[in-house]
Amino acid sequence: MAFSSETFVFGVRDCKIAKLTDESGSSPIYDTSKDVPGIQEFKVKFNISEKELRGDDQILDVRTTIDSIEISANHAIISKHVLAVMLGGSATLSGTSPNRVETYTLDGDDRPNYFKIEAQVVEVNDVGADLHFVCYKCKVKDHDMGAKVDDYYTVSFTAKAIPCQSTDKAFFRLVGNETAQPIT
Repeated sequence: MAFSSETFVFGVRDCKIAKLTDESGSSPIYDTSKDVPGIQEFKVKFNISEKELRGDDQILDVRTTIDSIEISANHAIISKHVLAVMLGGSATLSGTSPNRVETYTLDGDDRPNYFKIEAQVVEVNDVGADLHFVCYKCKVKDHDMGAKVDDYYTVSFTAKAIPCQSTDKAFFRLVGNETAQPIT
């Protein structure tokens, strides 16, 4: 069977984020990736600006540009390390078993970081293939977590992706692999 350039998308299997540490060279540099645990949903929305040229009482031309990309995701499990990548702050572990304590702390002067996010879909047209959604420079816009009585609470966030300033102006990629590749 030939590898298809078109595919359906069913489910999402994995999602990772990594803090952007430098984008001044030929390509962006990131810290070690952190798993976004229990990923349930991943969305990509292109924010497009439109300008019209009018004359002679009609539209003569239309120009559009992609200004940014909005990412939104829901995941089932809170990760203190993911919070530290997205929102700033720090995740620390202290004590020894069975009295270990892991704490996420967000100080008043902490600020959200830029990060790369990548989500993997393995249920696609071709058996053994996968599809990756990748945004290279994102910053969180909002984040929601909590708890509720007698039910699970899912964590959700949205982020805005913009082009990198490195020579490789990575912005967004949709990558189809004939043989599924893990997120690194």
